[in-house]
Amino acid sequence: MYNKPISIIISIFCALCLVSCDQTNSSQNTQQNHKTGTAVFLTDEDITISDNNKQSTDTHDIQIRIGDSIDYKIGVFNNNKTTIHDLLLSQGGFNVAFLLAQNNGNIQVNLSVQDVIDTTITYHLDITDIQEYATKVQSGSCAQLVGICDAENMETQIIKYLYKMEMRNVSDEFKNKMLLYMQALNKTDDYSQYVTVQEIPVVTSFKGINYRISSDLVADNYYLFACEFEKELDEFVEEMVTLKFEGAVHTLTQPMSCYRSPDSSGTICIFLVGIDNDWSYRVAPVGLICIDNSAPKFNYSDNSNVLAFEYAFDPVLNHRDLLFDKNKIIIRMPEKTPVIEGVVYLSTTGWSGTGNVSFQVNQRGDIKNITLVREENLARWVGKGKKVINLQDVSSPYLFSYELDLDFGDNYLPVIVTDLRGNTSEYKHIIRCGPKPDNNPQINIDNTVNVH
Repeated sequence: MYNKPISIIISIFCALCLVSCDQTNSSQNTQQNHKTGTAVFLTDEDITISDNNKQSTDTHDIQIRIGDSIDYKIGVFNNNKTTIHDLLLSQGGFNVAFLLAQNNGNIQVNLSVQDVIDTTITYHLDITDIQEYATKVQSGSCAQLVGICDAENMETQIIKYLYKMEMRNVSDEFKNKMLLYMQALNKTDDYSQYVTVQEIPVVTSFKGINYRISSDLVADNYYLFACEFEKELDEFVEEMVTLKFEGAVHTLTQPMSCYRSPDSSGTICIFLVGIDNDWSYRVAPVGLICIDNSAPKFNYSDNSNVLAFEYAFDPVLNHRDLLFDKNKIIIRMPEKTPVIEGVVYLSTTGWSGTGNVSFQVNQRGDIKNITLVREENLARWVGKGKKVINLQDVSSPYLFSYELDLDFGDNYLPVIVTDLRGNTSEYKHIIRCGPKPDNNPQINIDNTVNVH
């Protein structure tokens, strides 16, 4: 009589325990090899491999198999959580996108770590048709940017893939699904990524450059603005709103000039900025351009010791991607970016007398030429003149001589250094001149006679 309610309660409790255990097992699978000390923590979204005997910089191999055609290995750092999305992103490609499109975003992913775990999970990837504006440069100087999975370019590649797979008469709906999954696979935290395959042009300013842009970005007011940081973009929009959209164009059929911060230089991104009358705004990356408005550097000493030059200049190529958090945009920098810095090191040894003075010049970066100016006392007997050396045509270091009239002490030779874009630096190079040595033998005769 009393046992029946108790048995019901016990049954309910056991059922709840089983449900709880089942939920726990589905959300996380933990396996450990006690001999090696390696543990794997796996969920539907990420995997972590830990080994207390290894450093954080050590890696573990994960074997990944998806369907019959995808099988690859990838290394992950010890004790570092890695998302399943990142594992798939490392493979990327049309094979994964095809399976995702076939199965509405669900794929069976087999994950194995040697001697620890071998299991299959169902991974789901959502797709969202995030707006990426189709923007093109009709005229104007820049390296055109395109989305990593730009719809226009990607459609051709998807058709080619399907043809090779002997998939005939595939619907436009399926091809569009594949495109969306390709975009989703290549997104990092929903950021749209842009790249260029063109050479980045270098200019000293935007003066005289007009752009014609086509885009499906619709706005009341349009600008072009070039920057490196999102703060610059926000400040520009704020200023244009404050100025009641002064200088804006209202249709993209008009030519546009490009704005930038006065102190900006190096490789920067040109954005099409669309601001509505209600002050909301949207942006679309247009292209990369490099601003070179910095004068060359020079380094010199009183002797031919070149160590100062060796440490004076180490050109840093701008490989840092540009990140715009608010607008969810990443601009991927190409491997090769323009060098817009340069330095020269001009040296002479101590000098005596007059005649041809020997020089050594070392140069790095974007130096075009160096000019020595012979004037004033340096041209007293040989006349005024200039010696221009095109450093693009000679190797570094380069040895040469130049006839000068020198005075005893310090002589100051005007030097002009010019880079490839015409930026110049001027300084006075010091040439120290000592008395001309007398090579005649000296005979000392003591004519003093001591008489005691």
